[in-house]
Amino acid sequence: MPYEYWCGACRTVSEHSSKAEAEAERHTHIATVHHGRRPDRERLQALPPVPGPPIPASPLHQFGMSQGLALVAVVLAVLVAWALYLDPPASPHPPPPSLPTPQPWASLFASTDPTTPAHPGP
Repeated sequence: MPYEYWCGACRTVSEHSSKAEAEAERHTHIATVHHGRRPDRERLQALPPVPGPPIPASPLHQFGMSQGLALVAVVLAVLVAWALYLDPPASPHPPPPSLPTPQPWASLFASTDPTTPAHPGP
C-alpha cells in the first residue's frame, strides 16, 4: 500500500511504496532539513489504492439503455420469426382431401374400351 510523508513547515510531499520507506524518509528529512527538530503539522498517511483500468461497457450500455432494449427486442423478434419459419405450428384443421391425379396425355374424346375406336370413320 502506498504511503505519503508530508512536512507542513516546508510543504514537502513524498510518496513511497511502503510505510517503512515513508518513515525512513521522515527521519532523513527531519535530520537533514530541520536539524533533528520535528516540524509542526507533519503527517505520514496511507494513500488510497490506485484504481485499475476502466471496465469496458457492455453493448447495451454503449447504445444507451433504450436503444439497447430495442436492439434486444428486435433480435428476439427475428429469432421467433425464424423459428416459426423453420417449424410452422401444426394446423388444428385436418388437411383437405387429395385430388385425383390426372392421367398423362388423356384425351376427352378417348374411349374407355380399347376395342372401340375413338372416332368412327365416315
